[in-house]
Amino acid sequence: MASIESAYRIASEGLLAMRYGGDFLVTTRAGRCEAISASAYAALVATDSEGCDLAGIAVMIAAEADSRNDFVVGMESFRRLAEIGAVVQVPAQLPRGDDPIGPTSVQPHTSGPSLLETVDIPLSWSAMAADSVTVAGLVDEVLSSPGRRLLEFGPGLSTAAVRLAAEFASRSVDIVGIEQDAQWAAAIREALPDSALGSITLIVAPLVPAEAGASPFPLKRWYHRDSLTQLQGPFDVLLVDGPTAFREDWRFDRWPALEFARPLLAPDATVVLDDIGRGGERAIAREWQARLGDEWDAQTVGRSMWLSHRRRTTG
Repeated sequence: MASIESAYRIASEGLLAMRYGGDFLVTTRAGRCEAISASAYAALVATDSEGCDLAGIAVMIAAEADSRNDFVVGMESFRRLAEIGAVVQVPAQLPRGDDPIGPTSVQPHTSGPSLLETVDIPLSWSAMAADSVTVAGLVDEVLSSPGRRLLEFGPGLSTAAVRLAAEFASRSVDIVGIEQDAQWAAAIREALPDSALGSITLIVAPLVPAEAGASPFPLKRWYHRDSLTQLQGPFDVLLVDGPTAFREDWRFDRWPALEFARPLLAPDATVVLDDIGRGGERAIAREWQARLGDEWDAQTVGRSMWLSHRRRTTG
């Protein structure tokens, strides 16, 4: 049975290859490790007895498909990768974009630390996705014990990583995602159906003008509250990666998440606020810390802030 760490590595590095294309390294269970192009990989998996059922990922990498399509096709391909024990690594050269990281030299590895431990890069079709360190930490936190529940504002890569790791580790987990975009929610649902190890509930909640409430910040949008009435706690982990907040006038729109979700959290819950590299999220993080009080510990993990309720000890 694959470990959580190896399952996450397979999923995340496969997603990077899917996203960026170009030359990339392939390591198979038989020990072959080569730098090859997408078209060469297509030929390899079509003839290699160990990799013949990976033809889907070669087609996906070579094609310039819609990004939501990539996500759906990619998730099934990751399962195939895991089945044969193959690891697809990132290209030797990564493109510059909204979140530039420049050229990155990638070395083959069949053991030792994951590439993700040394290279901090986005793992999804969008620069808005959670960074690798955040997602890896989230996987560990959610799967630290069986039967835990995750509530996400803004599901996507994090949902996929937790779900895949749970499957590979045979550990049950329930995920509830609040999503503003009905098409994106449908893509996630298609890629990640329910399994015997837990469910994924996706609630489409359109954004509407926000109510000021007790917010110390000017708010523009929040999820339609009538869409959220079906939420039932308790949740062990809260991830706040939505609504989208990259515009200046949206920068504080994630503020209501903690106020709304706090009654639904378990006593020892963990709260994760993504994108604290931006001014709006940093201001929200400071205010959340002040309101939660000294019983909550704060730390930075990747590009996110984590607030954890201190476990009580008896002596």
